Amino acid sequence: MRIHRSDSMRRSEKMVKMLRKRLPTKTGYLYPWCNGREQGFHLVCDGLAVCFAENRHSDSIVVYAGKSGGVDFEGTSYQPSEDLWKNRTLFDNEPLAVKFIADFFAKAPVSS
Repeated sequence: MRIHRSDSMRRSEKMVKMLRKRLPTKTGYLYPWCNGREQGFHLVCDGLAVCFAENRHSDSIVVYAGKSGGVDFEGTSYQPSEDLWKNRTLFDNEPLAVKFIADFFAKAPVSS
C-alpha cells in the first residue's frame, strides 16, 4: 500500500532528521502533536520541550518552546493555553527553525 503524508508532517520529519545531526549528544523523546491544522511533533529533552509544525495560516514553521510540564503542550489539540501562545515563534524555513530549537536545547545540560 502506498501511504501519503501531509506536507506539514513531511516538513516536521525533515526537521527531526536535521535536529538529530545538530544535537548528537542529546537524548530526547518525540511524540506526535496536533493543534488543529498544525500537525508535527512534540520533542522533550532535559526538562525543556518544543512543539513544531507548519503554521496553519502560512507556509512558515511555527515553534512553541518552554519548560516541559510548564507549558500546556498536552492540551493544545483543543484549547491552547496562553503560555503556549506567548512562546510561539515563526520561521520562514526549516533550517532557521532547527537552529532555534537546537540553540534552545543547547541551554540544557548534556543528557546521560
